[in-house]
Amino acid sequence: MGEKIEITVFSRTPLISDLHETITSLIGQLGSSRLQIFVNIDNPFGLSLDSELTRLEAAGIKIGKAKDARFSLSLDSGDVLSKSFIYKATEYLSFNQAGFVCPEYTFRRASFRAIIAASENSNLPLNAVHATLIDRSKIGQVATPLSVIVKDTCVASADITTDLHHFIKTMPRAAALESPFLTPSCLATIKSQATTTKTKSTRAKVRSAVSSLSGRSKILRKIFSCPVTSADRHRLPDTYYTKQTIYISSQMRSELAFIAECKYALKGYESMTFANLTAHIAKFYSPLLADYQRISSAFHFDHYDYICVLPWLISGGIDLFAINYLKTISKLYPDFKILVILTNDFHKSFTKEELGLTSNVDFLNLPQAVSYAKNKEILMERLVHTIINTFSPEYLHIIASKVGYNVVIKAGDDFRSRGTKLLFSSYNYLVGPHHEYMGYTVEELPKAYRPGDTITTDNAKSKSIWVNQYGFREEDILIHNQLFTNVKDITPSTKDGIKILWAAHIRPEKNPDILLPIASALKKDKIEIDCYGLFVKDNWETEENPLDFAPDNLHYKGPYNDFFTDINLAEYDLFLYTSHADGTPNVILEAALAGLPIVSSDIGGIADATMNKATLVKNTYSADEFIAAIRDTLSHHEESIKNAAALKKSLLEAHSEKTFELQVKSMLNRSQNV
Repeated sequence: MGEKIEITVFSRTPLISDLHETITSLIGQLGSSRLQIFVNIDNPFGLSLDSELTRLEAAGIKIGKAKDARFSLSLDSGDVLSKSFIYKATEYLSFNQAGFVCPEYTFRRASFRAIIAASENSNLPLNAVHATLIDRSKIGQVATPLSVIVKDTCVASADITTDLHHFIKTMPRAAALESPFLTPSCLATIKSQATTTKTKSTRAKVRSAVSSLSGRSKILRKIFSCPVTSADRHRLPDTYYTKQTIYISSQMRSELAFIAECKYALKGYESMTFANLTAHIAKFYSPLLADYQRISSAFHFDHYDYICVLPWLISGGIDLFAINYLKTISKLYPDFKILVILTNDFHKSFTKEELGLTSNVDFLNLPQAVSYAKNKEILMERLVHTIINTFSPEYLHIIASKVGYNVVIKAGDDFRSRGTKLLFSSYNYLVGPHHEYMGYTVEELPKAYRPGDTITTDNAKSKSIWVNQYGFREEDILIHNQLFTNVKDITPSTKDGIKILWAAHIRPEKNPDILLPIASALKKDKIEIDCYGLFVKDNWETEENPLDFAPDNLHYKGPYNDFFTDINLAEYDLFLYTSHADGTPNVILEAALAGLPIVSSDIGGIADATMNKATLVKNTYSADEFIAAIRDTLSHHEESIKNAAALKKSLLEAHSEKTFELQVKSMLNRSQNV
């Protein structure tokens, strides 16, 4: 078992709901933390704690004080921590001199309109900071400073009782906090007394308004139930009164409240009156209705067997896996109806037509369909949630999408109860400056996995982390080999001098900066380096390509789409890969299938993929180690060529179409080819 943390929760208010939120926040930490968590509740108001204690015990959290706990944390009831704070804070304390760690910001709800006051905790004294996590082993040491975990937050209760409850789980640093688009000023609370039959006139107006907005979208029609209630109504200003009234159902109220990140403590239904029914619905609810209306045009079927949620589709390794899954499933199961949902903005994702996907595949690019800027990610999560609930696919496949992970974290049990099998694919992780694992693989996926069925990856290292550190079921994790169908035999060309090929996206984690000192050192050996890859300036603080400042033997050749057709591989004597973090990158496999000797970072699944037939560098920050590896490989040219040929032969079978089809059948737990 791991080390212990003792958490004390002080009930500062007589509201059990405040305590409930804090307990929920603590249970949410379990997905990322390996600690034994002990919770002690200080209960001066004598609240009934049975249900909350049961929740804690069911989640595996122990009740009471912890003997010899290394870490401690004090919270007030109502405090809500961002999702992986405990994990990141304890990892930070384990590798640094700090004795105290707190979230970078504390947010406090204040006033009826849910205005948020933000405190930057790095500027506050220790005793003024909410959620300070303490390393008891360092207490009494000289100079144990307070540090903050960047981008982490605590939403702190502020003794506020209000009908409007603003609930924030995570806020980005220095984000502008605006009031939700749906405000109490346009709502009236009514008390339900008796349900009556709608008049023909009202029913016709409602049907006409909803029909004109929803078009053919079944999603909209399911959301609207529009019951009319006979009720006493608090009087609104005269400007709100007209002859026509539409009543929004409790389902619709929930939709709107979720998107606005608000909960309304209202009983019965909310009503709003309009002079022109359709126009006013579109005006007030356009962030929801207009976007639902827009995405409905993407659906050409009433049911989908397989829904795949991923961030984008470009020319990366994860993207190729997704494309191969889509094409193979379409081939194996031609009657399957498939929906692809893209969730992240990107300047250019492939379209269905560009990928040559069959007519049974529908594409929905959510960032293009969602026009409302504020709370856009939350709106997209709700849209994805509603789509999955509406179509209830046999398979839901999340491939490295934060939106997809968040939807499953919140509603995975609901999806499973409807018969949907939950599949995940994740391939790489990042290692932070304090040796902590980072990224979706170890942050979002552990929380989403609990109701899941199967996880696929391309490397044994990720599987080892999930099984040994997060307790995943080993039998649920499948290691898949990538499919390559465009492999070509390369005949080396006759040339003077030595040329090295480097290919990857020009992003910081791919470590292109190190090529400058490498090229400078190899210049005296008359070695040229050509670099291929997409450069996106948003990935760099300076918005400048680091390869623009290269010595004259280092050449940036621009982006490529197909490794075998867009690059003249016959020109090169060696392939170089310098990334800091990855799973099993496609480009390593492609270089091996081209028969090129390889010098690469020893990260992720590269060692397994290259089968001791490549030269690997442990320290990805050391230009000297890369230079030595390159010179050693080139000095043993015949042996390197022999190893490259043996590796190519092994990979051709492991990454064949037949092997990939068997992998897909295993993932879907289907043996028949129909």
